[in-house]
Amino acid sequence: MKPLKKVAIFAFAVWGLFALPYGYAILSAAKVGNTGNLQAVGVTTDINSINWGIITPGQTKTQLVIVTNTGNQPVTLTMETSNWNPALASSCLTLTWDYDAETILPQQSQTVQFSLTVSTDPDPSITTFSFDITLTGIQA
Repeated sequence: MKPLKKVAIFAFAVWGLFALPYGYAILSAAKVGNTGNLQAVGVTTDINSINWGIITPGQTKTQLVIVTNTGNQPVTLTMETSNWNPALASSCLTLTWDYDAETILPQQSQTVQFSLTVSTDPDPSITTFSFDITLTGIQA
């Protein structure tokens, strides 16, 4: 069995706002991308942050990201989330993607759609949130 070799790591910050179920939204002056959470080796993306904007309970928002394999070996991707702020946000937000483990050849790109869904009954103390997404390219 051939051992897997990690060839790329890409992380970017995401943030957003919940709209309260009573019809008004909390506004924030937070600026996207100030966290500096971008680290890329072997793959790049067309963006380094996602602004989910105002998102209401039960709603899903999507974001397309183009991932390019800039290395010289085919890769597949894995995704992880981390640094949830507040930590409780991870219990009422779900991040998914439509990537099906397709191999990305060297110098080729793959469009991936991320979807963020808010539970129908999120904790009312959460009015803003942020978290990191890490994409890791693993030699195929």
